[in-house]
Amino acid sequence: EGRAPRAGNWSSGEPPSIPNILFLIADQHRFDAVSPLADTPNLDRLAHDGAKFTAHYSSTPTCTPARSAILTGRSPWNHGMLGYGEMAPRYGEELPGKMAELGLQTAAIGKNHYGWSDEETRPVERGFGFAQVYDGLGSSMPGAKYYDDYDQWFQLKEPGKDPLQTGGLDWNTWRGAPYEFAEELHPTAWTGHLAREQIRKLVAVQQPFFMKVSFHRPHSPYDPPERLLNVTPCPVKPPATTDSGWDMHFKNCSSRGTADAWCGEVGDADLNFSRRAYLASVSFVDEQIGEILKTLEETGVSDNTFILYTSDHGDMQMDHFLWRKGYPYEGSAHIPLFVKWPPSLDSKYKLPRGSQISAITELRDILPTFLDVLGHWDASSQTKYDGRPLTAFLSSSDGQPSLDKPWRQWIDLEHNK
Repeated sequence: EGRAPRAGNWSSGEPPSIPNILFLIADQHRFDAVSPLADTPNLDRLAHDGAKFTAHYSSTPTCTPARSAILTGRSPWNHGMLGYGEMAPRYGEELPGKMAELGLQTAAIGKNHYGWSDEETRPVERGFGFAQVYDGLGSSMPGAKYYDDYDQWFQLKEPGKDPLQTGGLDWNTWRGAPYEFAEELHPTAWTGHLAREQIRKLVAVQQPFFMKVSFHRPHSPYDPPERLLNVTPCPVKPPATTDSGWDMHFKNCSSRGTADAWCGEVGDADLNFSRRAYLASVSFVDEQIGEILKTLEETGVSDNTFILYTSDHGDMQMDHFLWRKGYPYEGSAHIPLFVKWPPSLDSKYKLPRGSQISAITELRDILPTFLDVLGHWDASSQTKYDGRPLTAFLSSSDGQPSLDKPWRQWIDLEHNK
């Protein structure tokens, strides 16, 4: 009792007792902004070597309620957030605390959006053993609230300069522009670089780890490197509209054309540039994921690391003449989900690699999934969480869930104004 679990690598020549877990998430990544629409070879690789869930949703599709579902494994009515706002100070069961309780090192890089501690003058970390945060809030300048780890690092590199100066964009603008600083200063590059560094440090401890790598982009501002923007074509398919015309109500709304418009039609040139900048931002995230996967291989832990990729919500991209998120429509609520289980778990998960799962899944299922990966999901767990393990679909060769109750046939969607 009290001994640390064996390290999550194969250096001893014996299978480790506990797998590592790498949780990858990008903010505002809609379900169809993957190959072939976006250039995402590394997400394709996860799908090829694991499984793709094609009906994955965010029940309350804005940042903090979605992240509360991930944090707690609960539905909106049970984690208490029916719209965007401040999270509860604490919940009885939280993801990082459960991972630490089960003997894993815990680390978070990038966006948490768990709140701000005025006492500690830094982001709330929710029990992660290590955290370097970029929440993308406030002005990002010295003296402002929400002056987080990335903001401070940026000022060391470019003293006095505004990290948000690119194209006059801000946190909710629908326009796009090529990033104006050196590429390595971009928040996406910062997150990827720190994630790779931290993996090496975690592996050196020779104890299994849970690591969350959370990219702020493709959330606004749509500011990808110019090299990616230049090679990203505009989607051929126009934004979605309805035959019945109910969405025409939003076409000429009062905020149309303003910097932070939540609705309204824009001209073809502006629309095409915005869509290209969004997809190029996705591709930049994918590049960083590729480098992170390479680091897992270089450090010898790839064969014992369970990987899950998703988003907190989507982006309307002018579907139904709407922008941003918070709507009960596919562009806003439907998000990507890929899982890849390591060879060390092949005796547990029998689903053929490269499979697609069409069952309806939701962000509340992520915490239960990680518990099951670690062998800590049982009948008693169902009283604590509203979600169920996604790994139930991996346990049989035909993809039928191995649960005592039928899988859900629908999902509740709700968001306040």
